[in-house]
Amino acid sequence: MCKIIPRYKYVIIGAGVSGLVTASKLMTQNSKDILILEQEDHVGGLCRTIKKEMAAYDLGSHRLHTSMSKKSKAYLDNIFKKEQLIKNRRYSKLFLRKHYIDYPLQLVNVLKGIGLLESILCFLSYLTAKLKSLFIKAQASYEKNLITSVGARFYHLFYRPYAIKVWGIRPDLISESAIKKRMATTNPLKLVASMLFQLSRQLSYYYLKGGIGNIPESIEQSIKGNVHIIKGVRDFNFIALDSPQKKLTFYDATTKEQRCVEFENIISTIPIPKIIQKLSGQEISHAVSSLVWTGLRLVFLHIKGHPQVYGETFYFPELEYTFGRVSIPKVFDPNMQKEDDYTVFICEVPYLAGDKISTIADMDLIDKCYNDLLKTKLTAGKLCDQFNFCKKLPFVYPIYIKSWEEHLQNVLDWISKHYPYIYLSGRMGLFLHCNIDQTMEVGLELAETLLAQKPSYIWHKQSRAFHNFKLRD
Repeated sequence: MCKIIPRYKYVIIGAGVSGLVTASKLMTQNSKDILILEQEDHVGGLCRTIKKEMAAYDLGSHRLHTSMSKKSKAYLDNIFKKEQLIKNRRYSKLFLRKHYIDYPLQLVNVLKGIGLLESILCFLSYLTAKLKSLFIKAQASYEKNLITSVGARFYHLFYRPYAIKVWGIRPDLISESAIKKRMATTNPLKLVASMLFQLSRQLSYYYLKGGIGNIPESIEQSIKGNVHIIKGVRDFNFIALDSPQKKLTFYDATTKEQRCVEFENIISTIPIPKIIQKLSGQEISHAVSSLVWTGLRLVFLHIKGHPQVYGETFYFPELEYTFGRVSIPKVFDPNMQKEDDYTVFICEVPYLAGDKISTIADMDLIDKCYNDLLKTKLTAGKLCDQFNFCKKLPFVYPIYIKSWEEHLQNVLDWISKHYPYIYLSGRMGLFLHCNIDQTMEVGLELAETLLAQKPSYIWHKQSRAFHNFKLRD
């Protein structure tokens, strides 16, 4: 028996940041006409803080950058009290050739980290690449473009292992657009200028007291009473999509009831393959299967004592180390830990479905990460065995293979043509790799599009601009 829910103008699938932001903007003109369906028992998606007796843990390293847009900053100022936002000086580090280098990069530290001889060899390699580029046009791939831009030696020192670690595939298969998303410039002279500029200023960032998960939780509180949120949603399906009474059915794990809701518009923030599967989109199966994500295995370690190197986030591009990034919550906010006689390390280990990392047992992965922390001399403390745990996130980093833009456009065109009332949004819905404030911007712009009553093809065309976001580590 299916329990009927009253008709809603907007049904949002997924209570991540973009979905919540869209709902909060829409409710100004559509109070009590918005329903959010969430699979988990909490909101936030990847922007979440796990709170336990020992400590609070973000899902990896998260921060709000001071360079966020005015629109995102105004939205945050409207949601949070001034004292809730902490402004911290940044102390990030890059571990390269057994040296910790301040990150973002500074010229003096780079020279110290890789050495004068290696710096000279990298520069000569760059000159060689530039001479070759006068006669041979660079091919359109991440690998060829970067070799031309920075030289083969620095490419193999830093960019190649970084790409393999994050995306798990050969760099020559990756689109050159991946470079534009990660870097403002690949010109060495401009890179040197930017490194020198870092010396003249102190970098800072914003953080939320008590954890980054307070962002979605605070938005949830601000829309309570005006937006209906159902958590613990399982196995949703669409029915009667060709009729004026379009419906969505789902199982509510909280009430243990099968429910049915009639809707006018769907906003999907879940991974593209999941929504297309529910729409039986066999004719675009090739395009959908070509949109692939790297997952993350998060390893939460509790180690006696303090770190041997001070910083909130550490980057490890070299392949010999299991993790790609490590963060220390108590440096973001001292209140993230109840006691100070130990340190929580959050290790981020990228994986592809079916690879070795995806199948390794949690305890084995904990041991590997702990041993690598010792090897990199980030800690020398003893592991507190009883408190450590792991978490697996399957959809984190989009893999921008050479043909990704064509495949994504085919999906968006198909949705717009057959289901003009379905709007894809957010990181997973639009195949985006972006920061939290940029995700907010996506949510706000979608709400403006919906309030203007524009069809989905206009939105999906407009959404291409979000792939111009520059990712800030």
